[in-house]
Amino acid sequence: MSEDWHHVEAARWVQIRQDWLKAHRTVSAEAIARLAGCLATDAASLLEAWEAAHRVFAIQEGTERLYPLFQFQGDGQPRPEFQPLLTALRGRMEGWELATWLTRHNAEFPNWETPEAMIGQDPQAVVRAAERELGELPY
Repeated sequence: MSEDWHHVEAARWVQIRQDWLKAHRTVSAEAIARLAGCLATDAASLLEAWEAAHRVFAIQEGTERLYPLFQFQGDGQPRPEFQPLLTALRGRMEGWELATWLTRHNAEFPNWETPEAMIGQDPQAVVRAAERELGELPY
């Protein structure tokens, strides 16, 4: 019975990731580094530094490390409003869990907006919503 549940859950997550990737643009470290004016040879270092500073997050899809495009400005720089959220959540919600949470409609916001849509308007409200999601704040 347990093996069946694990198989079903794994298949469900594969489908969730595939659907998410169809709906949301992602970029490689090399692509975002080029956009930011960094040499492609330094791409991994640049993105690793941004991740360490809680400026961006990545999702792992097979052997590829991908970066959701919504967390970057047009010039390839990280959107500053993501840093408070990524700092607050470090080690507790990241990667695919964070990507799907950010893009899922949320009752805490007007008109059930997504956290990703709200982060530019009220970053602290998004941090509070994430902390409630993790069970750290009462509703």
